[in-house]
Amino acid sequence: MLFLFNMVNLRAQIEGTQFKNALIEKEAELHYIFSNAPGFSDFQHGRLVGICVDIMADFEFFLLDKYGIRTKSILHKEFVDDFPTFLMTVENAKYGSFGLSNVTMTKKRATRFQFSPPFIRNYAVMLSNNSIAELSSLTNIANEFSGLKALTVKGSTNEEQLLALKNDFYPNLEIDYVPNFNEVLNKVSEDGHYFTIIDFIYLVEAHKSNMSIKEHRVGVQKVEELAFILPMETDWNIPLNKFLTTEYKKSHSYRKIIVRHLGLEALRWLDEMDAVEAILKANK
Repeated sequence: MLFLFNMVNLRAQIEGTQFKNALIEKEAELHYIFSNAPGFSDFQHGRLVGICVDIMADFEFFLLDKYGIRTKSILHKEFVDDFPTFLMTVENAKYGSFGLSNVTMTKKRATRFQFSPPFIRNYAVMLSNNSIAELSSLTNIANEFSGLKALTVKGSTNEEQLLALKNDFYPNLEIDYVPNFNEVLNKVSEDGHYFTIIDFIYLVEAHKSNMSIKEHRVGVQKVEELAFILPMETDWNIPLNKFLTTEYKKSHSYRKIIVRHLGLEALRWLDEMDAVEAILKANK
């Protein structure tokens, strides 16, 4: 999968090829708008790697195999460390444009974007510096985390989770903001005055990097689903829906991608969550 890198004016609209035209011309220019998320879409040694990247590489092979469409991929990395601007840029784009990151599917975002089918399950964890005593229960958080501030990224589902926590258990909680989740993780690991609720992949990253991080199990949030985001004005949801199926997510290629970027333990966890979800649905 060959990426061409492009730096554009932040006000410029990104526009790729319409799918209906690609069917006729048998070629397409696809724009991948990227926000940094370890394991999902991340620069390592000057190279873009991650689950999102590998899945879209499979998607491009699917386009060639099923429709005979050859693709040219252009990557926009100017929003790498600014998640809110990343979201806004995808929202304002057109046609062959895709948002690559760990974006949670929500009803609120569905008014701004089209979603692909979910490509992975997600859960959020509560993290603090390792110097903080483990939280006994959410009902005790105002006392046990007294003096701590929450840290998050504006416009994220993790912000919504912290606001709900503030409303339900910690009315005086102060919330500080930074532009991206890597900064959240780094600051929490370095400063004993912060805690956060953040996607589980950052816990995986913290363990890999031997960061001074503690997980508070009582703060685990509900299971969510992550998806690629597309602008409202697009027809690329048609082939993407045909590609990103349950069968694909059971395939050797997909499972190999998960192990490559998250590890075998993450794959086992995802399998366990699928089994739990199936049991819950069967008992409804």
